[in-house]
Amino acid sequence: MSTKFFAKLIGLWTLLIVLCLAMSGRASVDILNALFTEPGLMFVAGVFTMLFGLAIVLTHNRWRSGPLAAVVTLLGWLALFKGVVLASLPPALIIEAFATLNFPKFLALYLGIAFLVGVLLTYAGFRSRE
Repeated sequence: MSTKFFAKLIGLWTLLIVLCLAMSGRASVDILNALFTEPGLMFVAGVFTMLFGLAIVLTHNRWRSGPLAAVVTLLGWLALFKGVVLASLPPALIIEAFATLNFPKFLALYLGIAFLVGVLLTYAGFRSRE
């Protein structure tokens, strides 16, 4: 699959998730807390994140095809790693790590960063000539 496709897919997906969480307001903190404090949900999220990352790594492992391709490949590897972590580490360890992120206090910052990444990937995907 092409770098353009993955940049658009990841970028638009990120923008939609940010939009959904931003529209949920305070409930988005509760949603994230539930996801990262329930072992079953963590495992399922890990399995699907692992699948998403593995799909990118197997079809788009391009480190030397330009900066956008390297970013897409890096995001695939990060998703694969995150999926393995969520599916395999003890839930208590993940819950403790999640608590250090302090979502209630920094949610706007995290959403802002994700929004920026989504905009940049989407823009690059639609502007790329590949």
